[in-house]
Amino acid sequence: MHPTSRSLMTALGLLAAAALPAEEAAGDRNQPQTTLREELTVVADRLEVPRRSSGSSVTVLEAADLVRSEKLTVAEVLRTLPGVEVSRTAGPGSVTSVFLRGGSSAFTLVLIDGVRVNSPATGSFDFADLPADAIERIEIVRGPQSTLYGSEAIGGVIAITTRRGTAGGVEGSLLAEAGSDGLGRLRGEVYGGGAGFDYGLSLSGASSDGISAAAVAGGDADAYDNATFTGRAGFDVGGGRLDLNLRLTDAELEVDGFGFTPGGGFGPVDDPNASQSRRALVAGVRLTVPWSRRITQSFRLGRSSEELDGEDPDTVFNNFAIDAYLTGVETQADVVLSERATLVLGAAYEDRGARVAGGFDDGADLASLFGQLRLAWGERAALTVGLRRDDHQTFGGETTFRLTGSYAWSSGTRLHASAGSGFRAPSLNELYFPFFGNRDLAPETSVGVEVGVEQRFAGDRLRVDVTAFDNDFDDLIGVGPDFRARNVDRATARGVELALSYRPAAGLVLAASHTRLAAEDEATGLRLPRRPRDRSTLRLDFDHRRLSASAAVIAVAGRADVGGVDLDDYVRTDLTLRYRLSAPISLHLRAENLLDREYQEVLGFTTPGRQLAAGLRYAF
Repeated sequence: MHPTSRSLMTALGLLAAAALPAEEAAGDRNQPQTTLREELTVVADRLEVPRRSSGSSVTVLEAADLVRSEKLTVAEVLRTLPGVEVSRTAGPGSVTSVFLRGGSSAFTLVLIDGVRVNSPATGSFDFADLPADAIERIEIVRGPQSTLYGSEAIGGVIAITTRRGTAGGVEGSLLAEAGSDGLGRLRGEVYGGGAGFDYGLSLSGASSDGISAAAVAGGDADAYDNATFTGRAGFDVGGGRLDLNLRLTDAELEVDGFGFTPGGGFGPVDDPNASQSRRALVAGVRLTVPWSRRITQSFRLGRSSEELDGEDPDTVFNNFAIDAYLTGVETQADVVLSERATLVLGAAYEDRGARVAGGFDDGADLASLFGQLRLAWGERAALTVGLRRDDHQTFGGETTFRLTGSYAWSSGTRLHASAGSGFRAPSLNELYFPFFGNRDLAPETSVGVEVGVEQRFAGDRLRVDVTAFDNDFDDLIGVGPDFRARNVDRATARGVELALSYRPAAGLVLAASHTRLAAEDEATGLRLPRRPRDRSTLRLDFDHRRLSASAAVIAVAGRADVGGVDLDDYVRTDLTLRYRLSAPISLHLRAENLLDREYQEVLGFTTPGRQLAAGLRYAF
């Protein structure tokens, strides 16, 4: 086991000892609740508003959804959502990318408690080491959101909010799990608060013998270890609030190499001695001050950093060290102009830096101003209009816009629409990497529109939403004839999303989605890699007395990898059963790829077969 994992396991034991005197009946607070209700969204408009009045396409997952699924990682939770595609190169800890509506992984901005975590070196966020622990909610907003969130929000935003405690006692849980391929997982979390303060702490450790990434017979399994700490605290300050958050991750993975395969191709090859380690930090401070009944202002300081190291005694090219960081300062003022009108004004500054051993040590600054006016007539109608200006150290300025609207009729029909533009600043690798980087790069840009209709039936027990979208991506960064980065590519992503949710009875929810996507490289006419033409999901959530269950079927068709090489279609089935033995104790069984289907998400890389796990949870 990784040394940090051993240290965390000791800390979990101490956490358990401190928790045991808590009231046993409190365990019910950690049971999943199957409901179909109106969610609130914060990310879509940078204001807390009902999802039903937002003109953007928004999906909200809450803590109960994560508890019910018992998934190990956030990426696995996202797989069943409309417009979302997840691609993992092999087993646990391997590179995991998330695509929204056909955009690249670098077109999705990821926030953890409001702190940007996309790597300044690559521009994207690797979901490989992000466990689904200590999370209160996940919001996914699809379509260009750069007017509200700047660079990287060119295709959408995934915002993760960690769990906070509440006043009036202590609650939490201890979890132990074991499963296929030597999986072992331990987690302890505690949440509480009192007069004027709250807190949350979580410690987790996971390890697995893994599988061989290279799709070759007899390959050496690639072991994985992950240790994660999450802490959050909040304090009442005068009439405002101070929030502190910290997340630390220490992960290590055995990896395979890349070269000529036994079949004469080029791809992953077995390597028994190569390894990769990642140490990541996310920290933030947020102060919210209500200056008056009409004006509330927030100030945020955030820092994310990552140290990624590769070691291989046999192959010099597998040895590397990449350090990247982003420090951001932001302020936002919410001004209530009238009962119907709210103005959001903000400013932000980012310091981005990266160091690649033997390559470069450089950075870039980005300063921003943004504003949005929101008009609302109760929950029946809403309209937003926004504008943003970003100034970057190398390419200069970029202006983006955003318009959204929503209108609901008493019949249960709602029309929602949005239009906007987005941009992605060149990553530091694209700007500065020797013999590839180009300081004259312009930002990648997009313009996107969507129109959708949501219909509610049967006393709001059935919801159906159909949304058509069209995204154009311009000035995409590719490789020129001199093998340097150039703004040479264009792409389009057009399609339709269908989402359905139905509650036929108390404790039973059926959710289904289908995404039809045409994502194409305009220069070559080829499909964009790993963006399926058709993606369907079916999920059933069930809660009755002591038993809860979550079953999901994912069907993917019409994929190609780099160069237009076709990938096989596949259908994957996952199942989780959870049984409450007593008020504080529950047992769960989880099966991923239950029918043991063989498929590849990335050409040449192995995908795990049937994975089984059993766990025991003590809730207090």
